Amino acid sequence: MSQQTMTDRQFLKKLQEQAALQSHLSTSRLLPERADMLTTFVGNHPWQTLVFLSTVSTVVMYLIGKT
Repeated sequence: MSQQTMTDRQFLKKLQEQAALQSHLSTSRLLPERADMLTTFVGNHPWQTLVFLSTVSTVVMYLIGKT
């Protein structure tokens, strides 16, 4: 067998492994369905979400430091 044939076979094997992994990832859920609205919002508005979370955490840290 030539070197090119082995490389092609290795590539196809790796491609099949990646396809199986992608198939598994697309069928399994990381978060429950109830979180879809929240994750969609965060995905569509990342900067607004970061500004809100940083503001809230700053206020909380300020109040904790004040006690």
